[in-house]
Amino acid sequence: MFDLLLFLVMVTAASRITRLVVADTVTEPIRMWAFPRIARSRQDRKRISQGHEAQPPGPFRQTVLNLLQCPWCIGFWISTAMLASLALTTGTQIAITGTWWVDLAVASLASSYIIGWLSDQEAP
Repeated sequence: MFDLLLFLVMVTAASRITRLVVADTVTEPIRMWAFPRIARSRQDRKRISQGHEAQPPGPFRQTVLNLLQCPWCIGFWISTAMLASLALTTGTQIAITGTWWVDLAVASLASSYIIGWLSDQEAP
């Protein structure tokens, strides 16, 4: 049986990790280093440094950038990874419907909503 307290601890941990990825000043240098590399290929960055006009990121690169900047989006993936890791390493079941993949999806969506709501409450 899945423990509600354990679920809440997992959600708050996922919320904190989400905040680290999306908004914390502690990880800002990492984001400032990584985002330009995600937005443009090495070849594009080289062309820009040589004075050529910058092209907008392609659709895949733009999607990845949007994902990394959206707490509602990245919170889903972080919580899914944490819940799946918990289930695989400890054998703890997320017994809601009885089907493991449905239970994981339901728990991930619920925790993603909580993470998104918490991030909206922290916004200035």
